[in-house]
Amino acid sequence: VLGLLRWRVAAVVLLLVGGAAFGPSGLRIISVSEPIELLSNLGLGLLFFLAGGDLRVQALPATPAWWTP
Repeated sequence: VLGLLRWRVAAVVLLLVGGAAFGPSGLRIISVSEPIELLSNLGLGLLFFLAGGDLRVQALPATPAWWTP
C-alpha cells in the first residue's frame, strides 16, 4: 500500500483492481447478487459522469479530423 501511495495511484484504479481480484472472475470472494449488480451499475454511471465533468468542451475540435463534407 505504501508503494502505491508513493506512485499516487488514483483511488478509482485501486477499487477497479480490487473488484477484479475479489469478484467472480478473480478469487470469487464476492458473489454477484442483485443489490451488488445495482451498486456496480450506479458506480459505473457515476464514473462516467465524473469523467464527463472533467472534459473541457473547448479542448474538443469543432469538427472531427475524419469528417470531410
